[in-house]
Amino acid sequence: MISCSLQWLPRYEDAFAGPISLWSRGGGAPVLLGSGPFCCVRWCGVRTIRSAPRVGTVAATVGPEGAHVFRDIPFALPPNGDRRWQAPVEFERADAVVEPFAEPVMCPQPQSQASGQNEGKDDYLGSEDCLYLDIYAPGGQKESARWPVMVWVHGGSNLTGHKGTYDFARLAARQQVVVVVINYRLGPLGWFSHPALNGRQLDGPALANFGTLDIIEALRWTQRNITGFGGDAGNVTLFGESAGGRNVFSLLASPMADGLFHRAIAQSGHVRSVTRSQAHNAQRQYPRVSRGSWEVAEALGLDNETVSAETLRSVSAPALLKSYFELSEGHIQPAVIADGVVIPEVGLQAALAEPRYSKNIPVMAGTNRDEITLWIGLNRYLYRCQLSFF
Repeated sequence: MISCSLQWLPRYEDAFAGPISLWSRGGGAPVLLGSGPFCCVRWCGVRTIRSAPRVGTVAATVGPEGAHVFRDIPFALPPNGDRRWQAPVEFERADAVVEPFAEPVMCPQPQSQASGQNEGKDDYLGSEDCLYLDIYAPGGQKESARWPVMVWVHGGSNLTGHKGTYDFARLAARQQVVVVVINYRLGPLGWFSHPALNGRQLDGPALANFGTLDIIEALRWTQRNITGFGGDAGNVTLFGESAGGRNVFSLLASPMADGLFHRAIAQSGHVRSVTRSQAHNAQRQYPRVSRGSWEVAEALGLDNETVSAETLRSVSAPALLKSYFELSEGHIQPAVIADGVVIPEVGLQAALAEPRYSKNIPVMAGTNRDEITLWIGLNRYLYRCQLSFF
């Protein structure tokens, strides 16, 4: 017989009302099954398993400095097929048994230093079934009520990156916070506005910021479920760097994010957005906009006047990404769109200045030291010049 010690966290002991049992999947690690809102089991000091009514059963490993790491928890249904270019649909199953994947989970994107490189394989990584999150929680018991929560939004120009870029175990352990890290749709799957999807009128409200909606859905999931991991749903800080910082600004301006977080940190983010007309960019009427949906459809060999939403959604993710990334990227790309639904029609920068969109919460914003030198060095207008300050 295999033995283990079961430990209840005191603040939830009285709330648990259902039976518990341990079972092993194919001779592997045990799984705790229960009907209560929160419990944990220590397996030879290596594993923690928690159960929440909406999440199911989630197993964790013990990371650096004793932090508990819960990986690959789904927070929305896969946004593929008919759900491509739609708002995310929440995923909650009390009977689910969540197990981490063998490989990093990421949304479709080109190979890069941020996402990984597999020589000899496809140029693009990831799957449309990518809306998962990880949780890092302090080990041991919490003396006070609950831990503060921090939700991390990764960077990568809204084109690359994934939730596993950094290990937040030490942050969770040393600062005694619960850290939630999330995936969200990227590139043409995350930000896209085409008449076949939204109608021919490009001056009215229509969904176009699907990656932003994924972040909002992850925050909603956090509000519903984070107490099951020891977190305080009333004390959530949203933070991100580069494109992640830009997305923090987007949520500060979005009416759809009201009440979902209580503090914000934007590192090296910017506040540029484009209109729906610019995001479509028919006949390249905006020469300083690259990779509009009209260009993408042309590159796919589709007729922009007759193509249907069904046809666009039937294009494989690798083919869509190939057509998108082979287009010139020399100018603005539609990575945040003033769609009038998620981002106000006045645009991101203007919305941040309007009191009616204010979240009235503390915000820390700044730029990472020396980051600008990277972009100066990569800028095609400057890198061939010999400048005296280099």
